[in-house]
Amino acid sequence: MSNVSAPDSKGNQTPNHSITKLIQMLNDNRNKITNARLAEELVVEQELEELSDVDLNLYPNPSNGQFELEFVMEEAGEVSYQIFDLGGKLITQSKLPFGEGVQQWTIKEQSKLRPGLYSLKIKGPSWASSKRLIIE
Repeated sequence: MSNVSAPDSKGNQTPNHSITKLIQMLNDNRNKITNARLAEELVVEQELEELSDVDLNLYPNPSNGQFELEFVMEEAGEVSYQIFDLGGKLITQSKLPFGEGVQQWTIKEQSKLRPGLYSLKIKGPSWASSKRLIIE
């Protein structure tokens, strides 16, 4: 078993150099992961900004995990949603094709969503939107 510390020239205990180096490596890796995650979130936000916004209704909010999305499709295409927790972890997602006009999508995720605050990201063929979702 290696020593965690060693006495210096004055007899004081100082951390072993290899332990200090390991701690620095772990901190560097944590910073790299944090920076990569922030960069990924920035790319997603930029992609959402590049798409036009849509008039999207979400109700009821708060809900028990079953809620409605109402939106207008200017052209037929696929619509997807993703639900993230506050830590940015993807909890659930789905996609469906829709036609033109006013659309309503009933989403039933009661078994996957615990009470709390979530981020709901919805993306259509030429639009995207983000909403806060409250689950009671």
